[in-house]
Amino acid sequence: MKSILTILLTIGLLTIGSAKADDGFSAEKWIRSCNSKSKELLTLCNYYAFGVGGGLRVWSVTQAETASVCVPFEVSAGQLVAVGQKYYREHPKDRHYGAHVFLALAFKDAWPCG
Repeated sequence: MKSILTILLTIGLLTIGSAKADDGFSAEKWIRSCNSKSKELLTLCNYYAFGVGGGLRVWSVTQAETASVCVPFEVSAGQLVAVGQKYYREHPKDRHYGAHVFLALAFKDAWPCG
């Protein structure tokens, strides 16, 4: 079940074609979901980070020569969230991006290829 959800989230994230400031689910909305007491919002926070991380993993495997982000396969959703939260605190200039772009920047900062 987890692998099916990962695939669906990855496909959904890979079809997002825009890096505009706020595509409906901003970095601000993502961080609020991560800080929520709601089980549903915490699940959204975790699976969103896991989906972005999964999409970047696919890129690093299928297009290794162009990938700039190399998220290790052993990293958990919780670790991805922690990296995103840390980046949120340390890089306020990037908070205007959509959550998918914001997390990609956070993961690139943590796990650059090379």
